[in-house]
Amino acid sequence: MEKNTRTINSLKSAVTGVGGQALTFLLQFINRIVLLNTIGVEFLGISGLFTSVITILSIGELGIGTAICYALYKPLAENDTKKIAATMNLLKNAYRVVGVSILVFGVAFHPFLPYFMKGTTDLVNVDFVYALYIADSAFSYFFFAYKSAILQADQKKYVVNVIGNIASVLTIAMRTVVLIVFRSYIAYMIVQTVGNISKSLICAIIVNRRYPYLSKLKKEKLEKQERKAFFKNLFALALSRISLTVLSSTDNLIIANRISMIVVGLHSNYALIITAVTQLVKNIFSAFTASIGNLFAGEDKAKSEFIFRCLNFLNFWIYGVCAICLWNLFNPFIAVVWGRDMLFDELTVLMIVLNFLTEGLQNAVLSYKDACGIFWKGRYRPLVSVILNVPLSIILVKPLGVAGVFLGTIISRFLTTWWFDARLVHREAFGISPKKYYIRYFASLIRICIPGGIIYYLTLPLGARCGDIVLFLVRAVLCAVVPNVVFWVRFRKTEEFIYLYSSAKRLLGRFTKKMKG
Repeated sequence: MEKNTRTINSLKSAVTGVGGQALTFLLQFINRIVLLNTIGVEFLGISGLFTSVITILSIGELGIGTAICYALYKPLAENDTKKIAATMNLLKNAYRVVGVSILVFGVAFHPFLPYFMKGTTDLVNVDFVYALYIADSAFSYFFFAYKSAILQADQKKYVVNVIGNIASVLTIAMRTVVLIVFRSYIAYMIVQTVGNISKSLICAIIVNRRYPYLSKLKKEKLEKQERKAFFKNLFALALSRISLTVLSSTDNLIIANRISMIVVGLHSNYALIITAVTQLVKNIFSAFTASIGNLFAGEDKAKSEFIFRCLNFLNFWIYGVCAICLWNLFNPFIAVVWGRDMLFDELTVLMIVLNFLTEGLQNAVLSYKDACGIFWKGRYRPLVSVILNVPLSIILVKPLGVAGVFLGTIISRFLTTWWFDARLVHREAFGISPKKYYIRYFASLIRICIPGGIIYYLTLPLGARCGDIVLFLVRAVLCAVVPNVVFWVRFRKTEEFIYLYSSAKRLLGRFTKKMKG
């Protein structure tokens, strides 16, 4: 019964996450077209730069939410309301500190903005727009955002997803209307801030109704030893958060500083699609994180390792198909929708896709690392990532341009995160060597690159002869069919495929039966 509940909750979270993300992306796509046609590509550059700045400033969050979710697994399972309330009170106070720190450091960073805005320091209301970005981020920590943590830890992330989906749809729709009617980026940002605050407020109301004891136990505190253990994990997570932020958020800063804000604007179109696809897949895996923590606590290591292999295989299949699609469809799609003057060269596109793929193939490892509480060991590894990434990207940007920025990120990831986190999970969670994982990983890269490369080079002459629309349509069909057929032929008899296939059939059967009933 517990296993069924775990599976159903994970499935609900995955479905609501993926469905909502798909709808949000469609609306964001329409919104992007309206934005380009109303206020121009320069504001896309500003949006990309300020988003990166805010991500770096919110480094103060330092993985607090992840540490809290891990700390909540046990008291939720035991229905220890006092410990749950004490943990949530700690999160509330920590998030308020984060909100204040974003405001303070955001103001302190303001004088340095022109240094990162090469060629576009004369845009109207840039300072005020920056202030709105800072306020939007800081207010999200003040207005009850912490309360969503208990839903995620309690395997009810689907509730957060539904609230977020509704709020996102309404907010994006309102932002689009504001752009059409007022042609004002400031009004656009105000709508976004109000939408984010409303989302947190609705989530807080639902949490208060589901967990009424939280309001009654506002003064509960964790014991000294429990606080010590929490902050120990938090320190390790903080270092990891710094690494992830540097790997994902400094690219735009380097592009803005070393090339131009216009190029940041061009990259934002690619980033919009990359982010949407990444969030779609990550919603699937984050939906299973709480269940993994539950499984790890209650099952033997061999069973847990087998489930890891199944999730890793599913991750490979999904990310592999997505990477092949992105590699082949990025430029034809952008050429058709936004025009050929918005395109990057093919090397840059390849580096963007490889960056997406190498990061994405680590999903299962990172999910297990967080869910199993492997925070302390390997705590200094992220510092090496920080030391390597920025200098590598700066060195490579001169000879390779934008492609060099992403190549630097890829190299630093392989030298640090990729091999070390996998080793940590296999040794600590499963008690085995990661050697087979490394072999499977490189085999997976080859299996993704071969069909992707064949489609790309065979259809390359088609663009010159028939145009971007025909090229996009032909490649779209081939990308949907070829990799899936290749993967099915190769893996249909493996135990991971058989397990996932039978699980999917079983869940579909239950769903069909429930619908008929």
